Amino acid sequence: MIKKEKFLIAEYKDIELRQQDAVKVRGYFADMDKSDTFMHNHLKTGGNIYKYPEVQYKVLYKHPFIIAFGNGINSLYPKLMGIEYVTIGNRKYNNPDLQIRLETKTIGDCEQTLQYKFLTPWLALNQENYRKYTVLETNFEKIQMLENILTGNILSMCKGFNVRLERKINVLSELESIPVKFKGETMIGFTGKFTVNARLPAFCGIGKGVSRGMGTIALAGENLY
Repeated sequence: MIKKEKFLIAEYKDIELRQQDAVKVRGYFADMDKSDTFMHNHLKTGGNIYKYPEVQYKVLYKHPFIIAFGNGINSLYPKLMGIEYVTIGNRKYNNPDLQIRLETKTIGDCEQTLQYKFLTPWLALNQENYRKYTVLETNFEKIQMLENILTGNILSMCKGFNVRLERKINVLSELESIPVKFKGETMIGFTGKFTVNARLPAFCGIGKGVSRGMGTIALAGENLY
């Protein structure tokens, strides 16, 4: 199955942040309208909405980005148009230089393999599979486990776009582990590249913490500019 999906990409070009500040960007926009669940992916009664987020907040190339699709576009766009300033952390940015564009991306089956890179760390491991990962004795076993998790993450992303992959996907990875601060805890993240026989939407995320900018991918050699 192949699907064309429209994306809104918003960038504040004159604001420079650290990658970990993506959570502050999310906090500012999510607080603008707490009744709008698309902006923060939480239930009105509390708790998470276990659905691929249609609005994702990121810091890429040192600039804050917001990526939206589906109903997320309808939620995000009017809010962006009404903003005269942005407050991130303790700093207020008056009349920031906002660039917005719409792009159509293809998602789904692909006959050839494509190579993707992680622009932000991929959080592959939850508490349960972290324990399993740490007791594996060989690097081969660890790679195999990560590629199985990556396969599941890819299928979950495609499901979030209502895309069913008809081909069996084959994943090969070249990954390095790095420490990552997430929700106040130090976790293992992974950077690097992977190949898969599927078309995935660049600048969207896979794995844990997608709405906070984690696991953002792009085709190898592809840039936002």
